Amino acid sequence: MAREMTVYAREVELPFPLEAAFRNVAGIPGASLLLSRGGASDTARYSFACAEPFMTIASHNRNITIAEDGAERDLKADPFAALDSLLQRWCAVRPKEMAVRGEAPPFLCGATGYFGYDLRTLIEQVPSSGEDDVDTPDMYFAFHDAVLVEDIHAKKLLILGVDPVKN
Repeated sequence: MAREMTVYAREVELPFPLEAAFRNVAGIPGASLLLSRGGASDTARYSFACAEPFMTIASHNRNITIAEDGAERDLKADPFAALDSLLQRWCAVRPKEMAVRGEAPPFLCGATGYFGYDLRTLIEQVPSSGEDDVDTPDMYFAFHDAVLVEDIHAKKLLILGVDPVKN
């Protein structure tokens, strides 16, 4: 069962755009930049940058590695179930003052990552498509306890964070 964690928010100022600030951390494993160009809809309102995850999960087929607190543990499991189990440990609560004003972005901290094409073999019976010559995980997610959020409509930059209490 997830423990609810309050998201703390603070408006900050950067002397340059979020994208430029991200260049300083782009090489850190697990760093993510989700850019929006600020279209008319609320779905294009926010951009997000995060780095230095406190936990990661990676899978190659059913071989899973979870890195947390400087230690790695390996297991054999369904990668979707393993990821779901980790996500269940998180339940961020939007700051009330942001929710009341309609300023709570859709991403408040948590996991960023990807599902690779080769995961399809765990979902349906299809032949393998070839040799894995780049050693890229089939699935990779990084868990972040802080995120920089650019609100393009309001022209604000926020830092959101939680205390990643272990359950």
